Amino acid sequence: MGRLFGTDGVRGKAGEAPLDHETVRRLGSALTRSLRRGAEPVRFLVGRDTRESGTWIEQELARGIRAEGATITSAGIIPTPAIAYLTPRVGYTAGLVISASHNPFEDNGIKVFSGAGEKFTEARENEVEAHLLDEAAAPPIAGPVEQVDYRSEYIGHLREILPDSRARGLRVVVDCANGATTTIAPRLFEELGIAAD
Repeated sequence: MGRLFGTDGVRGKAGEAPLDHETVRRLGSALTRSLRRGAEPVRFLVGRDTRESGTWIEQELARGIRAEGATITSAGIIPTPAIAYLTPRVGYTAGLVISASHNPFEDNGIKVFSGAGEKFTEARENEVEAHLLDEAAAPPIAGPVEQVDYRSEYIGHLREILPDSRARGLRVVVDCANGATTTIAPRLFEELGIAAD
């Protein structure tokens, strides 16, 4: 097996290596083993974009993560920066984003953030890949992924860092192109008092 992580996580055509069912499940297990420190629980927060393959990729990651005794919580469809922001603030060990950004719809990817909300270092990626090669992974555990709506927390953060634009009478057009921001932008602009079409 060649290098799994590229410049921005694991990417490829959904359903084909390295984003086939088995590799994604084993990646969940490998991530858990890499992050485990003694008896401290390992907790993952995952978000995804609107690609159809995101749902089964989330399920396969969860099967591998739970097999190693860790937990995973889904924030559903939510932008990548939200997972980076929320992971340390809500106390997760790591954050996962299932997205291929601007790539074609048949592609997908898995980005990994540390508990500090930063991208994994190359050294940590190498460690995960070493665990992935370990054939002693525990049997997968199926079941639903817990869903938690963290949009309010992320929108609150955005409101704090954005300037107050209400006095300017702005009117904006928003095209989220079916992306993950569709769950955030309309409500954010409404709360900021900006008319958005």
